[in-house]
Amino acid sequence: MATQTAGVDEPWYTDPATTWVPACAASGRPFRYGDLFVAPPADADGQPLISTGKTPTPWDAVLVISPSCDVVSKAGADDAIHVTRVKDLTTQSQPQRAAVTAGWKLVDGQARVAFASFAYLPGVADSAAHKHDMYADFRQVRRVRYEDLAAAGRIAAMEHDARVALIRRELHYKYRWILSMDDVRGLEAARISGDGNYLGPRPAWAAGAT
Repeated sequence: MATQTAGVDEPWYTDPATTWVPACAASGRPFRYGDLFVAPPADADGQPLISTGKTPTPWDAVLVISPSCDVVSKAGADDAIHVTRVKDLTTQSQPQRAAVTAGWKLVDGQARVAFASFAYLPGVADSAAHKHDMYADFRQVRRVRYEDLAAAGRIAAMEHDARVALIRRELHYKYRWILSMDDVRGLEAARISGDGNYLGPRPAWAAGAT
């Protein structure tokens, strides 16, 4: 049974260089949880995806966080997909950037979760507009139509292990659980094993799942 302190010595994120599927291989991957998209103009209710504040600006990018990794690949045109806003990390101060990138901070010599509502996302090497480090803000979630999301275009597909790390981070944000990567990887392997319609290449740690 996972405990509240499990995994506290682990990094929150995988190697940034292995977060995104290379562009040459991404076209064969179905849309899944963790994939990065250009933000559609509006959500499923027709409300513009625009930031609030003194200078409202359109959202630049979104990260898919639908409840199931494969909901997106099996969705119909009008089905709603949950996405969270993605921002450029340069909007944070230098000390804040370091904390977001690590996900941990030291407080009185002990590791504490930093910016629990943020998930670090490295830049996409193959993208002209999204080469810089980013972060997803779990506080800003909207529902968008599948058709609108697909039309906006996928910027990058997330690799399996990076997806496990993102799920781990979101579980902490929602429930304050600190699970280990192995805990979450085991849950994902079990989910895949029960999905007879799983699409795309299986992660190596779930290769035997049928």
